[in-house]
Amino acid sequence: MPTAELTSQIWNYLVIKDPLRKSDVVFVFGSVDLDVPKKAAELFNKGLSPLILVSGKLGHLTKGSFKKTEAETFADELIKLGVPKNKLLIEKEALHTSQNIKFGMKLLKQKGIKVNRAILVTIPFLSRRCKETFSKLFPNLDLISCPAYTDLEIFLKKRPDTDSIRLQEEIDRLEEYAKREF
Repeated sequence: MPTAELTSQIWNYLVIKDPLRKSDVVFVFGSVDLDVPKKAAELFNKGLSPLILVSGKLGHLTKGSFKKTEAETFADELIKLGVPKNKLLIEKEALHTSQNIKFGMKLLKQKGIKVNRAILVTIPFLSRRCKETFSKLFPNLDLISCPAYTDLEIFLKKRPDTDSIRLQEEIDRLEEYAKREF
């Protein structure tokens, strides 16, 4: 099978985009891609949620790119995009997907915010892991996956080094997460 076709098949498996509905929070997973906070701001500005939570410390890709944590960097972008500071919650200790979820939900609980439905915003190829991990940790929540974008060509332009092998690594991580009961 040609690499482009395999890459497309893996992409289509990893990227989940659900129909949008109003929710209690837009839950944003940190990354290096500033299209993530742009998507979150778009959702907020359309009135799909009264609140945005951003989560993430620094990962291997952001350590050299960001001066602040992923969550703080994304919060700064969200404010530039019209999201009021008082509509943002910032969780800046999480180092991986499971911690993003656990620490983010703990912060929401500490603030007295009840969540029944959440829109999950992340880089596209992490949308399956984010949604499945969230479902495992909080099975009673209504989760809506909304990646920053869904077009593989956009992603490949941003990350020209990405190919089917790199996306296959994400499938391997899904298996690892399942074994660790995330």
